[in-house]
Amino acid sequence: LVSFTTDWRFSPQRSREIVKALLDNRRNLSYAEIDAPHGHDAFLLDDARYMGVVRSYFDSMSKEQQ
Repeated sequence: LVSFTTDWRFSPQRSREIVKALLDNRRNLSYAEIDAPHGHDAFLLDDARYMGVVRSYFDSMSKEQQ
């Protein structure tokens, strides 16, 4: 799960609530909160930190499929 600090539509606070609920239910997950000034649209931009998180996720999914 990824959130951006300035996202007003899907706030980091709400994302942390989701993370807590998933962890309380013993789900395996990762969470990254990225400091970005672009609000809700931050995921549309080329942010190296966000791309790194996404790349890491896809890499782990690829390894699980092998």
